[in-house]
Amino acid sequence: KQLAALTVVLLMGAGVVSAADLNEVAPLLVYPAIAAFAGGNQAGLTESFLTVTNTAAEGVIVHGSYINGNEDPTMGNTQYCYECNFTFNLTAFDTETLVVTTNTPLGISIESEDGTVSRSCPYPVGMLVLTIEGAPGQPRTDNFLFGEQVVVNYTNGWAFSIPAIPFQ
Repeated sequence: KQLAALTVVLLMGAGVVSAADLNEVAPLLVYPAIAAFAGGNQAGLTESFLTVTNTAAEGVIVHGSYINGNEDPTMGNTQYCYECNFTFNLTAFDTETLVVTTNTPLGISIESEDGTVSRSCPYPVGMLVLTIEGAPGQPRTDNFLFGEQVVVNYTNGWAFSIPAIPFQ
């Protein structure tokens, strides 16, 4: 929760403005509550499902960054948040579902339903930021993306959904 709140504050301080309505499209989406746990722990078997839709009549490249508030020991710096990056393509008016599951001993797996994304990250809790790129590494500012997140706990029988937070 603190990491998501801090991200929102930093983005707003940098001049990025959140859409007034969470159902608006934007070039940047934040999924603030990613969770994936194995069934043997206190949290129970938990998975996250993330959808992203390209509302444009043209294809786009989407850059994903899974961010966790824990330090990355490989960086040798306690001020660094672990980040796990990947990209995928969305054709015109395309929707992709990303499934976040536990992946022992690697932490979590982020897999797309169509198999175009397959990434492992070592932390079970974090947030995901998706942005549009014109070419790899070149952000675009077109308001094309729309998304939603569903977290399901199979062990305890609960689920919740929230729209991805759009920033323009």
